[in-house]
Amino acid sequence: MAAESSPALSLPYHEPAIDTILILSSFLLSLNLINWALDNSVFCGLVGQESSTARQWAPG
Repeated sequence: MAAESSPALSLPYHEPAIDTILILSSFLLSLNLINWALDNSVFCGLVGQESSTARQWAPG
């Protein structure tokens, strides 16, 4: 019995390029290092990350 051709219900998977993987993994590693440094120095790991990000992206 021949398989009927039906429209694809999902998109095919394409592997991300190695530079994309390296950029994203280095971003996650830097966030982890910042969290560790803030947690050990001022005991405010996640709060320190959020406040520094809010200060960095604040308009004006």
